[in-house]
Amino acid sequence: MPSRHGHSKSRHGCTLCKQRRVKCDELIPCQNCVRRKEECSLFQDHITDPTPWPRCQVQLSCPNDINTTFLSHILTEPSVEKQPDEATWGEDLFLMGHFTSSTAYTISSRTEVRQLWQSVVPEEAVTYPFLAHGMLALSAMHLASLRPSQRSRYEQCCRQHQDEAIPGYRRAIQNIMPEASGPVFAMAMSLVALLGLATISDNALHREDTASKSQPTFIDVMSIFTIIRGLGAILTDGTPLWHNIINSRYRVAMTGHPAKDSQDFELPGNVEL
Repeated sequence: MPSRHGHSKSRHGCTLCKQRRVKCDELIPCQNCVRRKEECSLFQDHITDPTPWPRCQVQLSCPNDINTTFLSHILTEPSVEKQPDEATWGEDLFLMGHFTSSTAYTISSRTEVRQLWQSVVPEEAVTYPFLAHGMLALSAMHLASLRPSQRSRYEQCCRQHQDEAIPGYRRAIQNIMPEASGPVFAMAMSLVALLGLATISDNALHREDTASKSQPTFIDVMSIFTIIRGLGAILTDGTPLWHNIINSRYRVAMTGHPAKDSQDFELPGNVEL
């Protein structure tokens, strides 16, 4: 007669299973207690004395690879040095809000162009940091002109964002990718508006004659014209950048009417940039 084999004993089974001398699956709670609708001791032990979670050790496939998975990113401890300053973060949010709600309205009187600066440009700025800093710099300069009592503060903020924007913008210009044509164009327009506003505002501030402050001087106009000539050098008719822009969402800023193709954009013969 074959010997009778009982279940293997468990040292970690629940109290009720041990009392009934039945095999415990050691789940929390165990299935025997669930089926009998009884209170499992394993569940109570887990609540009163939980096993501490081990510290996560994230191993990267490549030591130099910083593009880890989302899970590995959220499990790693954040670097204290990389935490954004709360005051700066809050100020940047304020500047972005001011840009979309106010500054964008000063760039153009046309609804479609305003929508471009309120919607498309901020969306592109997420991918292109130089454009984000350019927007924040322009917003800060706009606030400096609106709030004379805080002019110094906002001008300093403008310079900081401009310093952050220029290096990335220069790299983008040196090797313009088709998908970056729009952001490069938007940044160029931001610089035109930024430098033009700064030139007129700064010269008006230092003039002693109050009456002359209401009208820009010839030097002011020529300074802005020089900036526009630089923009014209980038947007020369027939260049790849030109075609990329006028066949994109940014075309509304190039003409008074939406265009279907690049042939709709031709400079008059007597106009030279």
